[in-house]
Amino acid sequence: MNNLERLTFYYLAGRLFIPLPRYLIYNPTLRCDLACRHCGIWEAEKQKELAPVDLKKIIQRKFFRKIDTAWLTGGEPSMRKDLKELAAVFRDSLPGMRVLGIASNGFATERILARLEEILSELDPTRQGLFVHLSLDGIGEVEDRIRGRVGAFAALSETVKGINGLKKRYPARKIELGFNCVIQKQNVDQLEEIRKFAQDQGSSLTFNMVEITDQYYCNQDRAGELALDQAEKEQVIIFLKRLIPQSGAALSYQYRRMLAVLSGQKRDRRCLSLYSTLAIDADGSWIPCPLCSEWKRVNFISDPPEIFWKSKEAMELRQRVERELCPECMLSCSLGDSLSVPEFLRGGF
Repeated sequence: MNNLERLTFYYLAGRLFIPLPRYLIYNPTLRCDLACRHCGIWEAEKQKELAPVDLKKIIQRKFFRKIDTAWLTGGEPSMRKDLKELAAVFRDSLPGMRVLGIASNGFATERILARLEEILSELDPTRQGLFVHLSLDGIGEVEDRIRGRVGAFAALSETVKGINGLKKRYPARKIELGFNCVIQKQNVDQLEEIRKFAQDQGSSLTFNMVEITDQYYCNQDRAGELALDQAEKEQVIIFLKRLIPQSGAALSYQYRRMLAVLSGQKRDRRCLSLYSTLAIDADGSWIPCPLCSEWKRVNFISDPPEIFWKSKEAMELRQRVERELCPECMLSCSLGDSLSVPEFLRGGF
């Protein structure tokens, strides 16, 4: 979306109209080869995974014609052996897609790099880029502990080298590498080191706060080892205050919202995720947002998304999420969609 569209979304979505989604997230699998402490997806009961032909039945509808950016997440998406076929479905079904993103833990280097090459072979090099988002929650042993696997950081480092090698082998292709860090008790002392690691790679980095929930992340039973005490919160606040002036408009917005919630205040801007983003789980069911994944079960194999999206049920759920969850949420789901008018005038996203 351009800045004018983002402003229109912010002030009018759900008030004057229900827009078509611009972002699509698909979890091709909930399987994962790591056991991250802040994420319980690896422990969850595994779902039936849509075959490429079944995914195509959902996303080839005109309802998805405005999708600009699509994501393969999970679980660990590289565990799907048919990512090449899934990438082809995205390419053929989403005429407006400019970027296909893949979120990975970076652990199985050889497999991940092979999958990335397969995806590249299916994307249109004249109009579609690949964004690889790797999880980076610590340096050295801290990363290993958080991931639940010795050697996780070493493997991630090799994957980073491999992706940089891909960029050199395909200089005409748009391949970007970024990192995501979930701030939690085990890594609060390493935030600056994590920032420097990403900077040394010339890559973007997004910080999120751990969200403790019985919904999608299923980590409530580990709240004691994840939740920050007051001293740790103060440590994060100091770090974010240093980080904000170095960040672009979208990330500055995100970190100011995190500061507010960590300081006992509320978010002061709407979250547009439930108007701009459609997330589909491995079995074809809707994920409203990670903090309310079980509030409403709808499967798009049997329920047409274009009908449900504008239904009274969907609208009521959006309103409930905005009332009950958004004020204290620190996730970056609608990153850049909720900037103020002055921020948009200064360049926006």
